[in-house]
Amino acid sequence: VQRVLSPARRREIRDFIIMSLEKGVPFYFSPFVYSARGKMRAQGDTLVIEPGHYLYLIDGMHRTSALLAAISYLETEANIAEEINRFQEAQKLRSYIEALENYPVAMQIYLDLSIEQEKQAFTDKNHERKEIQGGQILQYDQRDEYSRLTMQVANQLQDDMEIELTAT
Repeated sequence: VQRVLSPARRREIRDFIIMSLEKGVPFYFSPFVYSARGKMRAQGDTLVIEPGHYLYLIDGMHRTSALLAAISYLETEANIAEEINRFQEAQKLRSYIEALENYPVAMQIYLDLSIEQEKQAFTDKNHERKEIQGGQILQYDQRDEYSRLTMQVANQLQDDMEIELTAT
């Protein structure tokens, strides 16, 4: 029930993930949304997928693909670093891979949706999605040097000028 994978969007998210790792800043994703199509059962306090069945992705395809692409890219870079005797760089890249392989993912799982309901859930999740305002990005995203500099300048000028820090 997903849209077609956009390689450009996957690359954009992959680059964001790698940049976050390199800068040592955490990154967070909204919950990945899945459908179990009635193939999960309770086993004690946990839910277990019946053998031979899968969870079906409703929302999170680009994020999932970007995480896998980041791991693949970092593995390639680590192998190249090892081949040219840059062992310290390779070790750092492998630590990034380990961080991604252990990245905690928030999940929302619908247990008994029909395929039509899955399509509707996808549409509902993606139709009304609003982009975050530029002012909020500047205020909250401290990974970007431009954002940090802009907020510093705005804070210094706030006594002399009327500056709305939370809106574009």
